[in-house]
Amino acid sequence: MSKIYTAIASLLILSTEIFAHTILVTGGAGFIGSHTSEQLAKIGHRIIIVDHVGDKNSVYSRMKKYSLELLLNEYPDSLRFYEEDITNREAIDAIMRVERPHKIVHLAASVGVRNSIEDPESYFNNNVIGTLHVLELAHKYGIEQVV
Repeated sequence: MSKIYTAIASLLILSTEIFAHTILVTGGAGFIGSHTSEQLAKIGHRIIIVDHVGDKNSVYSRMKKYSLELLLNEYPDSLRFYEEDITNREAIDAIMRVERPHKIVHLAASVGVRNSIEDPESYFNNNVIGTLHVLELAHKYGIEQVV
């Protein structure tokens, strides 16, 4: 029976190597992004995390840093992290030029109703303009799958 499991495991490893992709995950340090990045790395994909971690003193930023540390320790060969804001089109362009992702999982966003009312321009800039940059660059680099 162990020969069967060995054969199955070998086929799974081989199929992962054949079909593994480089996937850019924006917002990859956040709650959903870090879990998504972990699951993708776990099945053999190479993950490029882009996240503007934010205010270094906030609890949320410290949680993001901790999540990143755990991920980078668990998957040192599969993950790369860039602390960058998606509103910085030139920086995202440079990352995509170097890393050449096959797919994008776009999870970067400013959240929170109260803050969006207090600073709507910042939310518009990040959530709309930042997303537009990601989509334009996906088109530029021929990336057909953006989730």
